[in-house]
Amino acid sequence: MALKKADVSARESTTRSTAIYFGAKSNAPDTSAGVEEIGQVSFDFTSVDMAGFEKKNLKEGRGKVKYKVEYEVNVDFRSDVGVLRCFCTSRGKTIGATSLHFSDLTT
Repeated sequence: MALKKADVSARESTTRSTAIYFGAKSNAPDTSAGVEEIGQVSFDFTSVDMAGFEKKNLKEGRGKVKYKVEYEVNVDFRSDVGVLRCFCTSRGKTIGATSLHFSDLTT
């Protein structure tokens, strides 16, 4: 998945999510036809040491700080062992806690 950026503050939610899509074709489609959202990958930055990220002091509140976190959501299809694993990385290291949430699919 593409590199993402988030402003993370200790006083606000440190949880983010992104959609997971499925398509039955063997090659990626050019359009969204035949593709459906099947769930969400959620990741929590609560336990991440923010010291290594760009820090921004906010003018509108004394002591309020935000950190610019650049991260990638990775999906590892371990078909050899039957496992789908998602994790979040930043600067080559795994960060945060990641979980998968699948939608109720009815066809």
